[in-house]
Amino acid sequence: MVSLLAPMASLFVAWSAHAQSGTDPACQTPEFRQHDYILGTWDVRRGEDKVATARFERAANGCAILHTWMPVKPGGNTGVAVLSYSKAENNWQYYWAGNTGSTLHFKGAAEKPGHVRYQRAAVRDGVERLSRFGFELMPNGQVRELNETSTDGGATWTTTADLSLTKAP
Repeated sequence: MVSLLAPMASLFVAWSAHAQSGTDPACQTPEFRQHDYILGTWDVRRGEDKVATARFERAANGCAILHTWMPVKPGGNTGVAVLSYSKAENNWQYYWAGNTGSTLHFKGAAEKPGHVRYQRAAVRDGVERLSRFGFELMPNGQVRELNETSTDGGATWTTTADLSLTKAP
């Protein structure tokens, strides 16, 4: 994980500094547009309670999306992520860095139009844990973010967060 920190930091700085509305022709393929439904600023709720504001904006000439998480609760965990389609791996990549020093890397795919799901495996306390989450566009225009974990190789999943994103006014 340490080997990812320096390149990730460089990517975050570069993509943050160069967030532009223009799009590089290399990133005009349909795969790069699979996440366009998430662009914008969203109020994030767990049940009826607003827990955060999430912003998703084009970056790197349209080849990536910068995700900024801003909790409502003072002192809550903040963070940024870069979402980008990898032509080389033919999948989506999600790199997260939080204010507690945490970093995560997920790989994902579009399961259907308006639904991209990410997954990663990590060993903790000698147990392999699978983590997955997805952003799914709902018929009412909201986006559902469902986070789940598994400790039995994916045979069963436990919901860790079920969030509803509504476009901010």
